[in-house]
Amino acid sequence: MKTLLLGLLAATALGGAVQAQAPASPAAPASAPALIREPPSNLQTGLDVDRFIGDPARSVTRIARDAIMTRKILTAGDPGQPGPDGAVLRYRKEVVLGTIQPGEASTLNGVPEQQIIYVTHGQGRLDDGARAWDLKPGYAMLIPPGAVHRLASVGDAPLEMIMMSTASPPTPAGGEILVRDTAKILYIEQGVHWTNMSKSPFSDLGERFLIVYMGPMTVAGAHAHTPETEEGWVKITDGPTFMQVGSEIRRWPANMGLLSPNNGQTVHAAINTGDKVESWFYFQGRPATAPQAPTNGPRSPLGGRVWTPEIAQSAIDATVAPHALTVAPAKRK
Repeated sequence: MKTLLLGLLAATALGGAVQAQAPASPAAPASAPALIREPPSNLQTGLDVDRFIGDPARSVTRIARDAIMTRKILTAGDPGQPGPDGAVLRYRKEVVLGTIQPGEASTLNGVPEQQIIYVTHGQGRLDDGARAWDLKPGYAMLIPPGAVHRLASVGDAPLEMIMMSTASPPTPAGGEILVRDTAKILYIEQGVHWTNMSKSPFSDLGERFLIVYMGPMTVAGAHAHTPETEEGWVKITDGPTFMQVGSEIRRWPANMGLLSPNNGQTVHAAINTGDKVESWFYFQGRPATAPQAPTNGPRSPLGGRVWTPEIAQSAIDATVAPHALTVAPAKRK
């Protein structure tokens, strides 16, 4: 009896296992999931990867506003046509690496383009001739077209900044200078393209600019963009990361820029092979539109992302208040 009982139990368990592995056929045939195949290689599309990459280490140094040493990262151009490496921006004028040596200051004046400036290294000061903002790494500045301002390096090390100019800005001309500490801003998104986490310093002004972070030993989901899209990336940190552009990869050191190819076929992604969080200066471009009227509340968030009251308040709390300018920065000798 004992042997028969064990046999019956074994048969029941086996039958249950078989049933679990082979469920009954549905009444109507279900369509199979779409098979995701690999995108075409760069040889198939004829893509020149280096056309979309800008490396300031290979750029000639030029002086802007009498004191700022600038090296090109990405500049204006047609990404669909042959041209110099990095000259691929349709909706932005340029993105450069700016450096001010210790004790030096730029000219006090305005420029016709809107500027977004992100401090990566050093200590600095921004002033408009009457008010001043102390600067440190992680501070982001939005300077409207024509706003009179001056930048200075006040520490013992050079002040280094990623500087983006837009010829036809989305924000109103004649607005106020705005400085925000990104360390105090809440994350507006997580898990985008698998692993991206982002902060949005100026979403309340409609500016398509993010600081994107990736955790250690992660990879973003490779994806492609359509021709109307302009999406640029500049590496902030200098940990071991790579960029995937179609069927090729490149090392991604600090300050190197990438415009995501927008032929609808070439995928791109970032890969963090280190044990620390890495970050990028990210922006989108868009065609010039009529300036938007100022508003006291947040505008529509980027790409339908959730702009909660808490995130909106964190951006306000991150705003750095100016103080009176008591001593003007030393002029460049």
